[in-house]
This record gives sequence, C-alpha cells and structure tokens, in this order.
Amino acid sequence: RDGKIIRRLSLILVKEEMEEIRINIAECLFNFVKCCKDVETVELMGCNEDLLPALAHSCLSDYSADVRAYTARTLEWLAADIHHDSKCHKQLLDALAEAALWTKTNCIVEALKAQATIAENRKALVQHTGILDALATLASLHGVNDQEVRECALVTIERLAHEPSTRRIMASHEAIMTELTRATFSSSGLLGEYEEGDERSRTLMKSALKYLAQAMK
Repeated sequence: RDGKIIRRLSLILVKEEMEEIRINIAECLFNFVKCCKDVETVELMGCNEDLLPALAHSCLSDYSADVRAYTARTLEWLAADIHHDSKCHKQLLDALAEAALWTKTNCIVEALKAQATIAENRKALVQHTGILDALATLASLHGVNDQEVRECALVTIERLAHEPSTRRIMASHEAIMTELTRATFSSSGLLGEYEEGDERSRTLMKSALKYLAQAMK
C-alpha cells in the first residue's frame, strides 16, 4: 500500500539497460493490473506518481516491441477501472494523451473510447490539455494499417460530443471539426467495417457534427 514496489518497478522499467529485464517488468505490471479484481487497489497503483508516466514513456520510447505492447495493454486495463471520481484520473489522462501516438495496436485509442463511454468522464476528457489533439491526430491517420485506430478515434469523438457542457470547446477545435466533417461526407467507405456498418457510423458522425455546429451559434 505504500507503493514502494510499484515505484521500484516503474523506475527499473524506464532506466534498466537490459531488454529482458524491462520486458519482465512490463509483463509483471501488466499481470498485476489484469489480475487485480479490487478497483481500490488499481486506483492505488494509478495514484503512484511513477507508474503512469513510466508506462506512457515506455510505450512510446522503449526499443523493445514487447515492452511497448505490454505497457500499452497495461494502460488500457487501467483505463477500464480509473474514472472521473478517482484521485488519479487526471494522471491517467496525461498518460493516455502522451501514449496516444502508439498505433501498432489499438490499446490506447480503445482506452480513450472506453473512457468516453462513461458519461461522467467526458467533461474531463474534453477539458484535458492534449486529449482532443490526440484524438484528432488519430482520426486523421490514413495508412493501410491505421483504419481501425482511425475508426475508434472517430467513435470516441462522437461519444464526447454527447456532453452538452463541453460542445463549445470541441466545436472550437479545428482539427476535431475537420476530421468529423471528412468522416461524415467522405465517399471512401473508411467507416464501413466499424461496428454497425457504414450507414450507422456515418449517421453517428453526422449527429456529432450537428451537435458541435449548433454549439458554435
């Protein structure tokens, strides 16, 4: 409970030179979070001042693909249990915003989507410095291997648009509005594989765009 073990593991994850040790540490942290059934314990881990920054840093900067994958999955699992009423919610959002450039898997963008699914989280997500920028960047990806990430980012934006109190903030974000407009009126079919299908997805994007356009008046 005093966080010494988590702090030590976090420091080793960032500073250890031997790749095998970093992989083992990353896997250990992932298993800690995945196997923990007590939300209070997960929050205590999140409140450790070293853990979330270490995970975000390693997710982007470690040259080991295994370390990057484990840390991204750990952040995704943490995001499933840490929400608006947690003392470490802002730290989680800081970590997700930093790690959002990780697109080799869907872990980070799925974590953002899961956060946006909870209505009470949406205000904090929109008001956080960096989250909208990250989502706009992810929604703008057009690489062959980026389709799922892009679609997930667009659905996250759509869900955030359901929060009336922050629509004006979203509407003033040029990149967010640009990507919503492209998704709504594009004829490329990029949303065709996502969940309910192309027409349903396009309708959701159009609704979100309408909400935000009205907020600009």
